Amino acid sequence: MEFQSSPAPQPGEFGHRFAAIDVGSNALRLLFMQVLDEDGEPCFRKVSLFRMPLRLGTEAFISGQLSAATAERLVNSLKAFRLLMEAWQPLRWRACATSALRSLANADELARQIREDAGLDLELITGSEEAHILLANAGQAGLDRAGNYLYTDVGGGSTELTLLVPGRAAQSRSFPVGTVRLLTERTDPGVWQEMAQWLREHRPRGPVITIGSGGNINKLVSLVGLKPDHSLSQLRIQRQLERISGLTVSQRIRQLGLRPDRADVLPHALRIYLFVMQTARSTWMQVPQAGLADGLIRQLYHEWANSRQS
Repeated sequence: MEFQSSPAPQPGEFGHRFAAIDVGSNALRLLFMQVLDEDGEPCFRKVSLFRMPLRLGTEAFISGQLSAATAERLVNSLKAFRLLMEAWQPLRWRACATSALRSLANADELARQIREDAGLDLELITGSEEAHILLANAGQAGLDRAGNYLYTDVGGGSTELTLLVPGRAAQSRSFPVGTVRLLTERTDPGVWQEMAQWLREHRPRGPVITIGSGGNINKLVSLVGLKPDHSLSQLRIQRQLERISGLTVSQRIRQLGLRPDRADVLPHALRIYLFVMQTARSTWMQVPQAGLADGLIRQLYHEWANSRQS
C-alpha cells in the first residue's frame, strides 16, 4: 500500500518518527509516534494526538454530501495537520478516511480538492481495509495464541469485526452501523440481523474475549478508572450504559466531564459493543486503547523495517 514520506531527522536515542491521519465520521485525528527498535523488538510510544471535533457523518449519512462550509472546515483542518507534520518531520506517514467520506457521492472529487488545497493524498479505504489495519494493533493487546478473540471497533459510521481463532484464518466484516448513524437515525434495521447472523456463523465453541477499539470505549475505560491490565465485564458495561443513559447530554457534560461530541454518542457506542458481546457470548472485554491511526503507524513501521532488510 502506498505511503508518503517527508524528510526524516537523523536516527537518535528517541527512535524513528511516524505519523498517521484518521478522518473519521465523528472527528479527525493526527497521531505522532516514535518507534524504538534497538533491541530488535519495536517499542511504540505515542508522542502527541491532535483531535479535531468535526462531525462529517451527520451530513454524509443524511444527504450523501458535505456542505461547502463543512468541506472548507475539513480542508482547513487537514492543512493544519499538514503543517504540524512538516514541523514534526516523520520518516513516513499516511492519511486515511473511513465511513463518512467513502459514503459521499463526490468522494473522489473531494479527495482531489484535499490533494490540491491541503497537499495531502487522502486514501478512501474500504471497511475490510479498515479492519485489516486495526488488526495490526492486536499485538499491543498481549493476546494468548491459544485464545479466541473478537476485535470490535465501533466508529461513527461503521463497526469492524475481526474474529481471531487458533488454526483458522482471521475472519473480518464491516457493518454500516455506528454512533453517528444511530444518532441521526440512518441505520438500516436489517444491519443488526446481518451482524448477528455473521457472529453466529463464525463464533467458536469456546470462550471468546472481545478486544474493544474506538474513542468511546477508551472514554469508558477512563470514566471507570480501569487499570491497563484489567478487563471490562459485559455486566459492567451494561451498568455504565444504564447510568449514562439516565443522564441528559448536558448532565453527561457537566457531571462526567464528557466533550459535547462524545456525550451524545457514547450510549450508542456501548449498545453496539453490548450487542456484539451478547451475540458472540463474550463476557469480557480487553481495551488496548489503540485505533486506526495506531494501526496505520504499525503498518508503516513494518513496511519501512522490511524495506531496510531487502
